[in-house]
Amino acid sequence: MSSANRQRLTWAEIRQRYPDEWVALAELDSDLQELEIRSGIVLGHGKSRRELTALSKSAANRGTRAILFTGEIGQGSYRF
Repeated sequence: MSSANRQRLTWAEIRQRYPDEWVALAELDSDLQELEIRSGIVLGHGKSRRELTALSKSAANRGTRAILFTGEIGQGSYRF
């Protein structure tokens, strides 16, 4: 897992900087009705979602947060 520069980035910038990685985002700007991510502050990124869970939880005071994948998720790749 890598920590990231803590500046606000658009979702397009996040996907470009961290292709096919999981990103932990804080201060998320999104439209939940449209399921659209506009921007956020990247707390960290990595190949595994699991390693970012603790980081996301420790950012409780940083507003809305999420862990998202920047690449395409293929058929059979979903885990619940």
